[in-house]
Amino acid sequence: MNPGIYYDVPFDEYLAIDAVNNSSLGPIQRSMAHYKAALEEPSEPTEAMKLGSFLHGGVLEPIEALGRYVVMPPFHDQVRRPDGSRYDNPRNTKPYKELKAEFMAANADKTVVDSDWYESLIGITRAMRAHPDVCRSFQAGCESEVTLVWRSPATGLLCKCRLDVLNRSGGQRRIGEFKSTADASQFEWQMWRLNYHRQFAFYQHGLYVLTGERYEVFVIAAETTAPYGLRAAPVDPETLEVGRGIYRGCLEEIAECRARNEWPGYVDPDAWRLPESKMPPVELVIGGELVTV
Repeated sequence: MNPGIYYDVPFDEYLAIDAVNNSSLGPIQRSMAHYKAALEEPSEPTEAMKLGSFLHGGVLEPIEALGRYVVMPPFHDQVRRPDGSRYDNPRNTKPYKELKAEFMAANADKTVVDSDWYESLIGITRAMRAHPDVCRSFQAGCESEVTLVWRSPATGLLCKCRLDVLNRSGGQRRIGEFKSTADASQFEWQMWRLNYHRQFAFYQHGLYVLTGERYEVFVIAAETTAPYGLRAAPVDPETLEVGRGIYRGCLEEIAECRARNEWPGYVDPDAWRLPESKMPPVELVIGGELVTV
């Protein structure tokens, strides 16, 4: 696919585009050998990733999500013993398993999700509608699931990403990103741990290469359990600059390894040491006084 901004690209077609994307950069933190292995044998998504994908689709493309997902009915509340009493663990009973098997067979063309996931989607959607800044970022006139394809000016690598929301209505220049989280009060740490700052900077740069304009990145962090707490704000420019340095380094390593067709593994340390942040305090006598360092 040639560089450009594309709308209505099905997700399967997006995945088939032969270009570097943000999620492929993660293994580089370990080694280039891990990066190459992950490209050749992608790992299966975790349950947390599956939940995130479901919420993502339901929030951004609810009509499309209706065609892809179906909610498992609460069969565990329906099955009873012959005397009408509840089972201690209804999901392990034969009646429940039979009802579930029937439902799965009838919906073989869709992804079946638990009712708890659906409740999370409803709760998050209501919280987003009640938040004024979120409404402005995800308002009518915005484009969702926008595919960008661009060539990195520094390395020549073809890159791609898929924006949650591109908001150019009313003169705005904003990228909207939705993230589900267990605890929105700790989202700053999650952003650092999962390298979201690298992702946001990567997306912003792709749009800059294609348009010549610097778009603000606005992120919504929504909790998946009641009361569905939500925090929303633009990403700080300095944070984006840190992320920009990370992805640029990754692209440079990919370009070098492709040119040499060499994918090195770990570099041996000169000696094993505890990480500085994990070093226990040490008591020393300095100038006749006991000092903890």
